[in-house]
Amino acid sequence: MQIVEINLENINFYCPVTGEYILKVYEPVNEDASSLMAYWIDLAFEDPFIKSEKLQAAWNTFCENYAKENNDDYPDIEAFEGFISNLKWNNWVCFKLTENGMACGPTSSTVWKILDLGINVSTEDQ
Repeated sequence: MQIVEINLENINFYCPVTGEYILKVYEPVNEDASSLMAYWIDLAFEDPFIKSEKLQAAWNTFCENYAKENNDDYPDIEAFEGFISNLKWNNWVCFKLTENGMACGPTSSTVWKILDLGINVSTEDQ
C-alpha cells in the first residue's frame, strides 16, 4: 500500500473519492466515513482504530509475529510503516498526515489514515 505524506498547518482532510470529511479542525475523526478503514495516532500509537476486519486480522498477525521476534514489544512506527507498505490491496492508500504548529515552541503530530479509495467502484472495475 502506498503511503502518501502530507504536511499541514491545520488538519482538514477529506476523502478525494467520496468528499466526506475524515478530519476537520475542532471536530472528532469521522469514523463513520465510508472510505475510512483505520487510523493510528502517534501519541496513542498502541490504540489504533481499525474498522476493516481484513486489516484487523492482518495487523493482529503482524503484531503477534513482531512480539515473538522482539521480546514481546509492540511494533514501532518504522515497523508499522513497513507492514503498511507491504500490503498490496487495490485502491487502499495510507495518508500520513503531519500537522505542524506552535505552542510553547514548534510542535507536530502525525496520524496515519487508511482509506479505501475504491469505495464507490464495483468489484468488476477492480
